Amino acid sequence: MALLRLYGEATTLAIPIPKAGMTDFAASADWTPAAGDVKVSKDGGDVANIATLPTAIGGTGAVLWLFSLSATEMQAKHVAIQIVDAAVENQCVVIETFGHASAQYGFDLSQGLTAASIADAVLDEALLPHQAAGSAGEAMGKIVAVAAMADAICDEALAGHTSAGTVGKALGDVATAAAIASASADAVWDEAIAGHAAVGSTGEALADASVPVVVTPITTEASATRNTAPIALEMYQGAYRVFALTVLDANGDAVDLGALTLRMVVHDPEDPTTANFAVEDGVITRTGAGNEVANVPVDPTQSASVLRNYRWLLWDVTDEDQEQVLLHGLFNVLPAAQTAS
Repeated sequence: MALLRLYGEATTLAIPIPKAGMTDFAASADWTPAAGDVKVSKDGGDVANIATLPTAIGGTGAVLWLFSLSATEMQAKHVAIQIVDAAVENQCVVIETFGHASAQYGFDLSQGLTAASIADAVLDEALLPHQAAGSAGEAMGKIVAVAAMADAICDEALAGHTSAGTVGKALGDVATAAAIASASADAVWDEAIAGHAAVGSTGEALADASVPVVVTPITTEASATRNTAPIALEMYQGAYRVFALTVLDANGDAVDLGALTLRMVVHDPEDPTTANFAVEDGVITRTGAGNEVANVPVDPTQSASVLRNYRWLLWDVTDEDQEQVLLHGLFNVLPAAQTAS
């Protein structure tokens, strides 16, 4: 009967050894193990002297011998220990290993059986030896085969399967129609409007609608997030703050504000014709490699003149006859923070 031990892990065995020609077991006074008395064979290979000779276990009446095997000696499916000496009866002890892919038994018996370990063993088992009719292995094999067939069908070129009435012909027609539709759409969108501006035509309507957008607002404070909605600016009443504003053109590029005369106006939403205060171009500075950032300062006197939700507009007033709003939004002034007296 073989003993079970963990693969590749040093182990010890307590074994009784009969005295030569007798039924009694050898005690420490009966046998002194020497080199060559105990040898080890791994997986049927050549025998070699055991790395550590056995020692007698102490105690009154003790007749047990402790055999120590190293981790290297335990790296085999089965390990055979032979004891051959004139002082004792010849013996052979066989060890079978577990808990490793190279062991006699791959499953780690020291961990015990759990649902997880059983599931791992089942899922790691090859399907090939389990294809008996009606078995779960046969069913799984068919699923794998169906998946492989589906891959082969989807990967097959349509060109060789376009006979009239076939699935290949139908799929080919769909692909052709989609290609034609795509090409047609590209041609329509790429066609110049100039040649299709007859009265009452779609081209005329598109031409009339093709008024270029001059500017598009984005968020302030150096934000890179585009935002075509009104921009909310916020500060405390009686405080000082500089708002960094950037204007984008229709292509999303930052506009050079260096040559423009700018004016920021803040007003009550119920009275848009009267400005509560204005920041003139003389105090608005430009920064950035292309003068694309307008730095608009609002001083304490100006912020103290409004409260809550007002409106602001950044005007381009370079040409008095063509003044235009570049950016706009909500100007929210919060009550001044209270401090302890």
